[in-house]
Amino acid sequence: MLNSSMYSSKEHSWETPKWLVDTLKTVIDFTVDAAASTENAKHERFWTVEDDGLAQDWTKETVWVNPPYGRALPGWLKKAYESSREGGGQSVVLVPARPDTSYWHRWILPHQDVPILFLSGRLKFELQGKTVGTANFPSALIFFLSDVALRERVKASFAHLGAFR
Repeated sequence: MLNSSMYSSKEHSWETPKWLVDTLKTVIDFTVDAAASTENAKHERFWTVEDDGLAQDWTKETVWVNPPYGRALPGWLKKAYESSREGGGQSVVLVPARPDTSYWHRWILPHQDVPILFLSGRLKFELQGKTVGTANFPSALIFFLSDVALRERVKASFAHLGAFR
């Protein structure tokens, strides 16, 4: 049974499915999980709410982030985009696939060099390592990668997960 908080931005602790991050790690060497807790971190190095991932310097990092899906979401995309442009930072951001939103039109869609992977099907998010149900929205991975060769490896390696733009 789905928890009603999955349909809103009130619950911020939904875990990315382990298989998805493990798959990404076959090609991308993440250095930090930027929006995590002790219970749901996908990298041994992570920033919690108290650490404020948005206040950290991402320019020398390869960041995994499944940000809170509330009003702060555009700030996470802005941080990922700017870090990849200003200092060579690299980020992969898991977001709801909602290309009709203003943040998609500002931080994702206009940038043709930013690969977008629209994931097939709906993700089954986890809570404390256990599947809690299927998301009621499609998801996308946004690859803010300053390394052009890595962008190409990502496209070749992960096409089986969905469709790239």
